[in-house]
Amino acid sequence: MGDFAEAARDRIRDTLAERLPRFVWVTEHRIRRTPVDVVGRTDDSFVAVELEWHRADPANNTAKLFYYVDEGELAGYDRIAVFQLFTGYYDLASGGVSS
Repeated sequence: MGDFAEAARDRIRDTLAERLPRFVWVTEHRIRRTPVDVVGRTDDSFVAVELEWHRADPANNTAKLFYYVDEGELAGYDRIAVFQLFTGYYDLASGGVSS
């Protein structure tokens, strides 16, 4: 991750912390060996935010998170939300977006 991407990630974390202060927000949280860009937690809720800048397989880490949830890796949380944000890199010149 480059300097700009790290600054954007940190700003997202800080903005979420201001708007949702009951959550503890961190960056580069690992679930098994998979790093999650931004994570927010309370006693009963878990929020993961994946930022996609320029990857050939942008759904890979997000898909792993769903497997981990299914396997009970995040047991103990009543609510789990996963968000994935994409840059304009994934916009297609012909319209629409890349898969």
